[in-house]
Amino acid sequence: MREAPQTILDTFVTEFCGVIERHTSYIIVSGFVAIAAGRTRGTEDIDMILPRLKKEPFLDLHRDLLAHNFVGMLSDDPTELYEYLHEGVSIRYTWKDRPLPEMEIKFTKDELDTYQLQTRQKIP
Repeated sequence: MREAPQTILDTFVTEFCGVIERHTSYIIVSGFVAIAAGRTRGTEDIDMILPRLKKEPFLDLHRDLLAHNFVGMLSDDPTELYEYLHEGVSIRYTWKDRPLPEMEIKFTKDELDTYQLQTRQKIP
């Protein structure tokens, strides 16, 4: 059986997660999970939860994302982006010079998020 070609959304998620996993664990939640499970649904953003990182590891992660052609949408200042996350506000990244798709990132906010990170499972 032939494998289906990757969509732009699949390619974006694969590339983005490839950078993230070099720095920390993560989970993808919400609409993209339904799409990956075979449901038909339109989405232009992917939701990702990260464990609460300290500032320096986040800055390293941000620099690596920039080096791989991703940009933060709320600010060019990585310290400002970290402060948003630390305060419970999500931030977004996209490919440089391409407004879609977007990755919305947030830090864990409660025990449920932490539990989901600890029990995550990789989907094909």
